[in-house]
Amino acid sequence: NAHTQLHQNRLLQCNMHLIGGTLTLVVCLLPIGMVLLLLLLTGVNMVVAKDPLFPNDTVIMLYASLLISLID
Repeated sequence: NAHTQLHQNRLLQCNMHLIGGTLTLVVCLLPIGMVLLLLLLTGVNMVVAKDPLFPNDTVIMLYASLLISLID
């Protein structure tokens, strides 16, 4: 039945749109989550490491490069 086929296609399109929207949301929110995690880690570092083994700048650069490699 052509009508049923059309209905199924409409449903599939709707599902694809929903999945696409979810993926877009995840992709948009992931970097924000990463940045928050980064800030948290940096904050913990500053609290824990009163006299750090290596400068905080190095740690931040390390996190930044990790972040960039994850986003890419």
